[in-house]
Amino acid sequence: MAKRLLRVVLAAALVSASAAGATELIQPPNRVAVRDNHVLVFGSDRPGSKVMIQVEAGGKTRAAEADKLPGGRFFAAIALAPGRNRITVAGKTREVYRLAEGESPPEGFRPLEVHAGSLLRCSNCHLSDFAIKGGGYPDVCLTCHTIESQNPAFRDDPLADRHFRSAGVRCGKCHDPHASGNPNLLLADTQKLCARCHGDRGTMEGIHPAFEEGSCAACHDPHFSGYPNQLKGTVPQVCAECHDEGTDVPADQVHPPVAEGRACATCHDPHAGGNSLLRAPLPKLCAKCHADQVAKGHGEDLAECTQCHDPHGDVEQTLARGDFSQQCAECHDDVGTEPVRHDALDEGCPTCHDPHTPRDKRLKADQPELCADCHEVPEASGDRALHPALEDGCTGCHGPHGGAQEKLLAQGPPDLCLDCHDDPRENGKEIHPALEEGCFACHDPHVGFFPGVLAAPQSELCTECHEIEPHAPEAKPCSSCHDPHASDEPHFLRKGITAKRR
Repeated sequence: MAKRLLRVVLAAALVSASAAGATELIQPPNRVAVRDNHVLVFGSDRPGSKVMIQVEAGGKTRAAEADKLPGGRFFAAIALAPGRNRITVAGKTREVYRLAEGESPPEGFRPLEVHAGSLLRCSNCHLSDFAIKGGGYPDVCLTCHTIESQNPAFRDDPLADRHFRSAGVRCGKCHDPHASGNPNLLLADTQKLCARCHGDRGTMEGIHPAFEEGSCAACHDPHFSGYPNQLKGTVPQVCAECHDEGTDVPADQVHPPVAEGRACATCHDPHAGGNSLLRAPLPKLCAKCHADQVAKGHGEDLAECTQCHDPHGDVEQTLARGDFSQQCAECHDDVGTEPVRHDALDEGCPTCHDPHTPRDKRLKADQPELCADCHEVPEASGDRALHPALEDGCTGCHGPHGGAQEKLLAQGPPDLCLDCHDDPRENGKEIHPALEEGCFACHDPHVGFFPGVLAAPQSELCTECHEIEPHAPEAKPCSSCHDPHASDEPHFLRKGITAKRR
């Protein structure tokens, strides 16, 4: 990766803390742990004044006078007792804990980190009058430190970057130039330090684990990166350091929000948020792009789109989490379990169903139009009428997925027919033999001749089994005198009709 040394010359005058009446205790930081038996105390006060340092440790108190330097500066090497030491100068107190060999810092104390390993190398950064060398920040720091762009394609002026301009070149805004109890000589914990300008995102609900574990620097370069928002790379490159969702999807098939603009940040808040750091709850978030599908929904029990769709998946596969039909079976596990299986199931649920249509049963079209895509649907014509059951659709009699009987029937006639029709066997003790063969011996279940949706005109149908001599006016059908199902009278005559010999 190409690296560029970024130098920005800024003149920064050292603001003296030795204004009249002011005492500044510069070092040590508060609540730090050290292994040395001494700690360097220094600060600034009125020129010519005496500075007394009070030390409390192990129940004892002692005092020492600090050495004075030009301009009101003072310093002293203070001996430390094992354990907790309270150092006070002009009412300002610092606690320093001296560690025993092998001891870890107690709770609330952090190891003291000293710039360049020693506080006695003042001349590295200061002139004899304690003014900062090189005109101030950042030049004095850049004599040892470098700031490098992480983006090899970056060619702009770094001062065009707001963060670099406001913080990157003002080292003392974030770092203590002498010593600190925080890593990298930071003035405070990283999260708290960044919150001074960016707000405390650590108090938000559902904090991003990367932010919780590594604070801001887990994803951002605090100095200068050459990428938007000081990120250590592009989005989703930074996200891919921890997350592998969607990395196996071809670039031209990824979910458009991932491929365009803000990438992962289109749907996710990288700092904190609700479930999965989403910027809005589901399905509200999806509705920003897929309002039509969300409005149609898929039943009250399926409120979250991600139950079926993987937002990081392949758009060519409708972002489906798996095989379409297999996914349906996770909820609809009783489909296709009947003895006779509908062939359409082998082609998959999408053959007949649209998961987002508002139609009943999520059908792609109304019945019988949908069935007509594969089956020949009967139509009324001339003296042939449709079976009234068809007004309720094919599934009134046929199982859409399978059935217990052939033709996908849930049950065979007459039981199936008796769901709508009265049992004709109750008309008499004598049952017409044709009825024993089933309703379809005489009736067409879809379209037939009047009356009774017959498979053929009555005069033709009856003569298939009966030898009939004309004995009634031709205008009258057989059923005008005979009950075609059952009767208590001879020859299945209807009540009130008497048979006469010719």
